[in-house]
Amino acid sequence: MQKLVVIWGLLLGSVVAGRAQGFLADYQRYLRQSTQASQADREREISLLREILAAHRQKTGRDLAAADTLTLITLQSVEVAGYAPDGGIIWNRTDTVCFRRQYQHGRPVVSYEPFLEPALDDYDDIGPDSLVALVARRQFARAQQLAREHPVHDGRRSRVVAAVRTPAGYRITAFTLPAFGLLRFERRRK
Repeated sequence: MQKLVVIWGLLLGSVVAGRAQGFLADYQRYLRQSTQASQADREREISLLREILAAHRQKTGRDLAAADTLTLITLQSVEVAGYAPDGGIIWNRTDTVCFRRQYQHGRPVVSYEPFLEPALDDYDDIGPDSLVALVARRQFARAQQLAREHPVHDGRRSRVVAAVRTPAGYRITAFTLPAFGLLRFERRRK
């Protein structure tokens, strides 16, 4: 009986560990099959995600990599080639992780900071807040259309990844938007 319990525990542990790595493994496979990114860029992206997801798991005990849905947006300056995001946001139905990438002593360090900043003026250019709203509603085509219709020549391009777990693994939708800007259409507070 004790052997059966030990074997069952080992099997259950390996299934849970396999599920926890599910998103990263599926996303890595997706990147290999469907993007033109270099192997080094793909490895940098997976490494950054692994670091952020592990830090969140250590801090909260919850594993975003095993969530039923997972959405992420990273922002990167248009002047930078390759994969080197300035910051981003990762969320599912219960957790949100916002991060900024900074450098200390020449090494990249991920700090956890707010992703959406309050507007100072009704006509501030919006970076991420409208994009987050569109992506949260899974209006990917609308986000792509707005980016095409409102290009800017300076700023940050956005990488959007949305993953939904299915019995066969994660179904992943990913795309990169060029730098774009919109105006806030909020009423002034009196």
